[in-house]
Amino acid sequence: GSCASGSSVVNSQMQRYQRLVSIASRSLRANRFPCFAPVNALSHVHSQTPLRYLAVTGKKGVPQKAAPPNVSAQLVKKLDEEIAYEKANYDTPESLSKGPPAGWEQVEIADIVGEDDSFVLLERKFKEEKICVITSTQVLDDGFVDDIPEEEEGPEDEEENADDSMPSALLLVCFSKPSQKEPLFLECLVDRSGFQISKVHIGSSVTSLFEEMRGPASTLYHAYMAYSRPEEQPEGEEDGAPMVSSPEFDTLDPALQSRFEKFLEERGVGEELANFVFDALEFKEQRSYTRFLTAARDWVAADAAPKAP
Repeated sequence: GSCASGSSVVNSQMQRYQRLVSIASRSLRANRFPCFAPVNALSHVHSQTPLRYLAVTGKKGVPQKAAPPNVSAQLVKKLDEEIAYEKANYDTPESLSKGPPAGWEQVEIADIVGEDDSFVLLERKFKEEKICVITSTQVLDDGFVDDIPEEEEGPEDEEENADDSMPSALLLVCFSKPSQKEPLFLECLVDRSGFQISKVHIGSSVTSLFEEMRGPASTLYHAYMAYSRPEEQPEGEEDGAPMVSSPEFDTLDPALQSRFEKFLEERGVGEELANFVFDALEFKEQRSYTRFLTAARDWVAADAAPKAP
């Protein structure tokens, strides 16, 4: 009887010991390896401060959300970088310091054409004639290259693309003289190699200009008329003879084309003038871009600085 009683006590103690070991084991695993713990055993783990917050701040508590980026400040910074780049990488052409080719005078007409600073106008005298050339950054083409697959592109294509990529601009050459009431206009395409005539007009009727001139060319005609006729025409007075225009210049007899081209050359409308015109156009375009960057930067910067809490 005493042996059976002793055996029962030992079994009871062994069962208590095994339960304690089991509880201790579950507790240890829950603390060291939360993924093995029962759901209710993880509640205290989830409530603890995240380790990434403790690692950064060394404090307990709920981490604050990161402040959103100041988009306006980032834009101001980028605009400042662009302004600095433009100033560092653009030099005023030497030709503008020396002045236009001999015989030519550059005239600023921004105050005549509504504070528009995009126009380049030069004039000169030739015998009894007054000659004026006028163009604008508004009619400046920075050049383009046609999309031709590389495998199909040959030497001739490369040469043609090089010509197409050369910047060009529409330009109006205007001639007037005392013996003629109406001016003569040569509408040209100009690049750094010279002038290419596209059309010839005679007459200065404002009505004709509005009826016949469309697109970029009208910008130059109206600017020239504002410059050459600053006073308003009296009511009822004729505004000039109706405009008479040539066909497309390249359809004229080649000998006639050649004579018109020599007519321009004799009056100093050639490659030297073309290069000065392009230097002036690029200078005005650069100045206009810098003004835009500065104005945009100042406008955005007015509210870009973060407010104090």
